[in-house]
Amino acid sequence: MSLWQTRGDSIFVIYTFANHTIARREYEAKVESYAFVDSLTGLYNRRIFLDKLDKELNKAQFNESPLVLMYLDLDYFKPINDELGHGAGDEALKEVATRIKSCLRKHDIIARIGGDEFAAILPQLNDKDVISEIAQRIITNISKPFILFDQKRTLGISIGITITNGQAHTSLEVKTHADQALYEAKNSGRNCYRFSKETR
Repeated sequence: MSLWQTRGDSIFVIYTFANHTIARREYEAKVESYAFVDSLTGLYNRRIFLDKLDKELNKAQFNESPLVLMYLDLDYFKPINDELGHGAGDEALKEVATRIKSCLRKHDIIARIGGDEFAAILPQLNDKDVISEIAQRIITNISKPFILFDQKRTLGISIGITITNGQAHTSLEVKTHADQALYEAKNSGRNCYRFSKETR
């Protein structure tokens, strides 16, 4: 925005910097969002996920309410990168993120925490039948064919699950339990889910 003033035969232009300030604030907000969002999938990144896990655990313990943590790791992903290139791998990861998200509730929290690794927090849920149904729905959705660069490819996903049941747990304990359950799913033939021994 500018203001024009005249003085004799001369014209002076007085600039205001409101627009520049607004643009700078928008830019700073966008940069800040990049610190929390995975640039490829649009999901939360590992950093913000760990922060949210701590907050959700504290909330669950205060309210004595259950909380589910899922670790999800793709199966047979490496051949896509090796045979079709990383561009195809990126497209697959974006589609995987969309498919997982479609299986969760609106208030659940999902993040990409590694190359082909995802995690999800499902607050206020301890019904193992419902949790199993969600996990199986994710596996079924991921098992559907992917069309990548005009080629049909298939993937699988292994899921490790743990439930806090409102008990006092540190985030490290909960992550360890979910990771151990994921390891068991991988050792059980992959493309399946397993509950941690603490929640069986």
